[in-house]
Amino acid sequence: MQAGNGFVAARGGLRAGTRKLLVVLSVAACIVVIADSLSACQHFQHLDHDQSCSDLFRVRSAIFALRGGSDMKEPEFNGEGWENPGNTELPIPPDTPDIHVAEDASTRRRRSKRRGEALGQYNELREQEQQDRFVAAIDLNPSSGELICSFAEWLRERGKTQRATEEYEKAVALSPDHPLILNNFASFIQHSHADYPRAQSLYEKALAAASEDGDRKGIMLNVAQAMVLQRHDPEQVDDMFLSAWKLDPTDPDVLVNYAMFRQTVRDYVGAERLLRQAVAIDQGHLQGLNGLAILLETIKAQPLDAEECYRRAYETDSSDVATLANLAHNLHAFKRDFDAAESLYKRVLSLHPAHPSALCNYGHLLQNERGNIAAAESLYKQAIALDPEHQPALLNYAGLVAKWGQEYHLALALYQQALRVSPTQLIALTNYASMLHHGMQRLDEAEKVYKQTLALQPAYIPALVNYGLLLEQQKLNEEAAALYQQALDVDPTASIPASAQSISCLHLRATKPNSG
Repeated sequence: MQAGNGFVAARGGLRAGTRKLLVVLSVAACIVVIADSLSACQHFQHLDHDQSCSDLFRVRSAIFALRGGSDMKEPEFNGEGWENPGNTELPIPPDTPDIHVAEDASTRRRRSKRRGEALGQYNELREQEQQDRFVAAIDLNPSSGELICSFAEWLRERGKTQRATEEYEKAVALSPDHPLILNNFASFIQHSHADYPRAQSLYEKALAAASEDGDRKGIMLNVAQAMVLQRHDPEQVDDMFLSAWKLDPTDPDVLVNYAMFRQTVRDYVGAERLLRQAVAIDQGHLQGLNGLAILLETIKAQPLDAEECYRRAYETDSSDVATLANLAHNLHAFKRDFDAAESLYKRVLSLHPAHPSALCNYGHLLQNERGNIAAAESLYKQAIALDPEHQPALLNYAGLVAKWGQEYHLALALYQQALRVSPTQLIALTNYASMLHHGMQRLDEAEKVYKQTLALQPAYIPALVNYGLLLEQQKLNEEAAALYQQALDVDPTASIPASAQSISCLHLRATKPNSG
């Protein structure tokens, strides 16, 4: 099983003027189980540590003066409804029942809706006030590139991409050699516009302009990230990581980033060494502990050692979403402690209710261990609504509707969407072919997909076995037996659900003396 090669940037602490950077390469490994020839592959996907785009070096020289009301707390989500923990009262309609009066469910829903609408109005007013403060400050100091960059970052956080782009352009025009402004704009271009060549060009300008080692180190990590996304020569990427590492050999963040890159080129021994070095320097380093645990779990097949790492991370921060989700996965997939795993999945979703991977994994547990098909379907739908390209959710939902609802046309669309995301994903190809074969009896199409899968990986047992079943159905028993034999050559314990006639053919092939 291979670790993923996506990048995820994790937000770090901010200090005046500059900020320490952490760009974490994700290790989004999937554990896959194919229960039979038709059921969907079931994915457990590790949560990336922070799946928001990189904010890199935020320039915030004026942000506290602009905010106002710094003692006011942001509303928090408690898993059931919005609460306002601050000292500002929300406007509640006068006909709302007293909070101590017993209410039925419909009354509580109406009350929650009114509170939500009031909170939304409050947030809109507060956001407009903040924007007005920024605009007023910029009017007083229109030549401050840092101030305009801060405004661009504020807009970026709120999803106002077009306006943020305009403000970044102004900031760079005013301060063309400011390394942090260039770096921030590069991050924005990379994550919001997917313009990797321009992002790399801006990163390189930022690197040339940076004089402090701390700034250079962070920018180097970002340049390396952009190089990977553009599929540069791995040796060039490696050189960039090494340059960042040489600036500070004891920085665990650099070690973790470098380790994740080494995994993308399948240097698992080197990656493990780097991760262990990182957690030796900082024994509570969350990304390092999670990264090491995932490597132990998926590459070295050491789930108990992985669990120990997750628990060390949990002791450091018991509310860290990535740690909770990864520990839940470990207990679910390996220890099969479904009660503990379910409790952790619920906690993850109370902290982060809109996380596709957590929804997908919890749906898998409900479907396969609790038999709660309706709840699993709901969770898969939520995951896909949040991320229409979330391949594990697409595949699991496709398998569910094909197996339990026989909604083959819906399943077909879901498989096709998953394959648009990753056209060479073996699990997706095999299950797509299996549904065409067993569910829809479209044998010619299924055979093409089986052949496509085996062209990518000739030793892939699920495709060998399922293609053998199709050949059996066409009375091509010798050909089927040859595929079954290939599967057994890869794994002598592989289950071959073949007819007695093909088993007989297989036995004859295995016992036939070699000629010559």
